[in-house]
Amino acid sequence: MHRISFFLGLVALLFTQSALGQSRHVDSHEHGKGTLNIAIEGKLILMELEAPGADIVGFEHPAKSVTDRNAIKNAKAVLSKADQIFTLPKSAGCDLERAEVDLLREELSGDDAANHTEFFAMYQFGCADPDKFSEFGLPYFRVFPNAQELSIQLITRQGSARYDVGRNSATVKIGVGG
Repeated sequence: MHRISFFLGLVALLFTQSALGQSRHVDSHEHGKGTLNIAIEGKLILMELEAPGADIVGFEHPAKSVTDRNAIKNAKAVLSKADQIFTLPKSAGCDLERAEVDLLREELSGDDAANHTEFFAMYQFGCADPDKFSEFGLPYFRVFPNAQELSIQLITRQGSARYDVGRNSATVKIGVGG
């Protein structure tokens, strides 16, 4: 009988939330700053990217014009291609198994009303040798010029680590040990 670890169960919950129709809420965010959560369990690498709409398409207001709607459509298409956002080491033998992209919107009311949007992307990779996942590239900053920083959270069986990287970081070196 196969047993799913508690760790993998928690990570899977993060990645299936939107697939089950549960809503995610837009957290308060700072333009220019996104988050990337990475979880590694066995031969599976899961990545979750959250970024303000202003970082990805240059605006957060509801898309009313054809130009705005096209910008969102194009951004979703780019975000769904993981190799345009991250470059994983070839030696790890990772294949993208699943990618999902959503645009989340929160409309606030009142005198200081503002619309906040975030792009939320989830990626699942199957890797032949995840121990070789010791660094990865970030074409993300080149693709999205308004993005300035990523706060990266890494979770493995050995523990967790946090990295803050800026747009001049072409490569992120990590300590994994799968």
